Amino acid sequence: MRTKKKRLIWSVVLLALFAVAAKLRSEFLAVPMVRVGSLTTDLPAKPKMRFFALGDTGTGGPEQMQVAKIMNERCQAIGGIDGILLLGDNAYPIGVSSVRDQQWQEKVLGPYSSAGSNECLGRAKVFPVLGNHDYKDNPAAQIEYTLIEPRWHLPNRFYSVNFGNLLKLVALDSNVSEVCLNPAFCGIDFMHDTLSRSNTTWTIVMAHHPIASSSDRGFSYQGGLRGLWMPAYLCDRSDLYLSGHSHHLEHLRAEGCRLDMFVVGGGGANLNQPLTPAHEGSRFARSSHGFLDLEFSPEMLNARMIAGDGTEIYSMSKAPTSKN
Repeated sequence: MRTKKKRLIWSVVLLALFAVAAKLRSEFLAVPMVRVGSLTTDLPAKPKMRFFALGDTGTGGPEQMQVAKIMNERCQAIGGIDGILLLGDNAYPIGVSSVRDQQWQEKVLGPYSSAGSNECLGRAKVFPVLGNHDYKDNPAAQIEYTLIEPRWHLPNRFYSVNFGNLLKLVALDSNVSEVCLNPAFCGIDFMHDTLSRSNTTWTIVMAHHPIASSSDRGFSYQGGLRGLWMPAYLCDRSDLYLSGHSHHLEHLRAEGCRLDMFVVGGGGANLNQPLTPAHEGSRFARSSHGFLDLEFSPEMLNARMIAGDGTEIYSMSKAPTSKN
């Protein structure tokens, strides 16, 4: 009887291991094996820089168009922005099929383009990451689009951009969190190598999946396995972690360090409800469409949550922390 029980336990363990292995194999097979530019890009900085961040945008529906309209109005009111940080799920339900897919105009860049009425947004460069829905058809096409659209900057599924000494942006592909001890080929290694050499006033890491949130959709939306190690790892290496995936707006703060985390999944998809009570690190959470307005200067970082009706629903500021 005891032998049968042991066999049953081992059978369950082996089945679980096979399931995990099969999932990892399917993830790695889907990884786009294409690179069209340098992993690190240097762009000019200004004394102050402004970016809008949002994810889970690509529905082509009225909610996405409304958020884009409010973004453009705010862009005009402040005299322009320096970039749009697009946090994944850029085209629902399965990403794009090619660089000629009509969804580029209907869902991805079109809503934030000068071809329509959003002329201010149309002058801003777009810095995207891939979401889980972008992986379902042809994620390589979103990288290849960098070659034909000057506004679109996705040279690889992970990359970094330096804006002088003011700001470093590290874009991570959180769909596959792999380690191979080679920063040129694996995202976690690239992130570690890039952050270890960071000497800018501000550092942002952005990815599609959150590392902490109050989402009501379960473990993977509340941080998943990334949430077990990444907050502590980024604690004194990054000032901000930006993500989407959970369709709500939230600000969380890691305890005892400089890391602030923003979930900005209100770009257009159907909304989720944050849990009550919220995550212990949560400072603000709301089920709302909208975006994050980020302003950087050598003296201050200002972050403002803007709802889909243009209302400023939350703000926070902080001075830079010594990184010595």
